[in-house]
Amino acid sequence: MKKIMNKLICLIPLFFLAAACHNNDRGNRSSDNDNTTLITGSLEQGRNQDVYLQTITSRTFVTLDTIKIGDDDSFSTTVRVDYPGYFVLRNEDGKGITFVAVGNDTVNVKGDYHDLRYFTLSGNHDLEQLTLLNKKTQDFLARMDQYARMTNDSISSPNYTNIKLRINEEYKKAFNNLRDYSVNFIRQNQGSLVTLLALSNQLGPRFYVFNPVQDMPLFLSADSALYASYPENDAVLALHNQVITLKNQQVASESGSAGMLSPGDTPPEINLPSPDGKNRALSSTRGKVVLLDFWASWCPPCRRENPNLVENYRKYHSKGFEIYQVSLDKEKQNWVSAIRSDHLDWIHVSDLKYWNSMVVPLYNINSIPTNYLLDRNGKIIAANLRGEALSQKLDDIFNH
Repeated sequence: MKKIMNKLICLIPLFFLAAACHNNDRGNRSSDNDNTTLITGSLEQGRNQDVYLQTITSRTFVTLDTIKIGDDDSFSTTVRVDYPGYFVLRNEDGKGITFVAVGNDTVNVKGDYHDLRYFTLSGNHDLEQLTLLNKKTQDFLARMDQYARMTNDSISSPNYTNIKLRINEEYKKAFNNLRDYSVNFIRQNQGSLVTLLALSNQLGPRFYVFNPVQDMPLFLSADSALYASYPENDAVLALHNQVITLKNQQVASESGSAGMLSPGDTPPEINLPSPDGKNRALSSTRGKVVLLDFWASWCPPCRRENPNLVENYRKYHSKGFEIYQVSLDKEKQNWVSAIRSDHLDWIHVSDLKYWNSMVVPLYNINSIPTNYLLDRNGKIIAANLRGEALSQKLDDIFNH
């Protein structure tokens, strides 16, 4: 199980300094239905300071607006939201409040500009619930600091052992209280984006409220509800891929499966339809150096790697380099559009069965992108080469 944990995908970076969001069915909506979210509120001690509105996309923070706080500590701005997503309001020190907007809604924020750990959110039920969850989390963190001070102050005491045992018991009780509250929070808000924030709540370095292995039923339940409503949200997709990875790795662990293919192995044959409906076999590429790449149009990391594949394909195709790209898409139009948009001028195949594709168990695929570099005899040279690592390997093959 330890091996499983080491491979898990990180869900959302820096989300739990503060957070707030809501789902499609709750909250105040403006009557013009223009997909605009109004963000308004007041931050004490924030007079004439700047606050920055950022969006979070594929683990990247993009600044959308710099908002000047007024003389009365108030601020207001709007942002267009075409698809529900995560946003952050940050102060000059980089501290922030994370929330979700779905479009045509309102987010009200109150807090202290220089200390954003505690805040009040309003505008709908979910925002109010997130305020309570954050307060519960911050109260626990404050208690942790108190326990640490008590432990340090009692080191020289002749009763240190008994004092430490008592503190440990109090700590366990406080943590279990937070955990129980969080479980109920997730169950009571099933299907809302706020549950993802609670599910991946991080209290410190490698210290989370929930463990994906031990709490797998909770992860499965949250994933089922969230993915049905928000399949295009990056964070929801990351959770979905994590759950699939975890399930596959558990099955592999229980069955004794070796997992990834190794250098020198000949990978299993693939013979699936291309966009024109004609089957293309992997074995038809023998005689060339081939990148066997598993991807999908809905996979942001895959799409970000495509420009690197395009560059290497243009550089080495005439020297005998080919790409055989297998998609885990389920909609042909999305697959074909991504091929055209990303300028992917090589071999493409897919059975359009998503994670039920025949290649998933055949190659024990736990997450994408996944790739194998094959030599001219169809044997594996290396696995999961991306970015500069792939470019360097191809340079070694074709130029040395």
